Amino acid sequence: AGAGCGLVSVSVSAVFVTTVSRFSYGADEVARVEIRGPADVAFTSFTLERAGAVGQCYDQIAVSSGPDAGEARVFCGTKSPPPFSVPDQQSAFVQFESDSVVNGDGWSFTVSPRDSTTTITTTTTTTTTTTTT
Repeated sequence: AGAGCGLVSVSVSAVFVTTVSRFSYGADEVARVEIRGPADVAFTSFTLERAGAVGQCYDQIAVSSGPDAGEARVFCGTKSPPPFSVPDQQSAFVQFESDSVVNGDGWSFTVSPRDSTTTITTTTTTTTTTTTT
């Protein structure tokens, strides 16, 4: 089964592992994924625009344990976020942003729920979709 949120693809396999992805992304895209635990998350593909000369990311994935982007860890180029776990009844946020110039191949990650209360919510500027696994 699969669902989409405009730009982001969400699919659930027979073993209830959910893959969230965005390949061949375009300019000025913004997508946010909220994962409500308990779950384990691992990036399986990651190729974004490389960082600039002084290390700033133009296309990026930010991972945080709260909705405040100020506490996020930011990743770009081919250095993907490490695997992480989302505790029961807590949320993690993965936010993707691209600039208006160079684009990479895209990204994907898997969400392995640890029970039936795990939810994944994807948001773009125009659409919100919630998938319960």
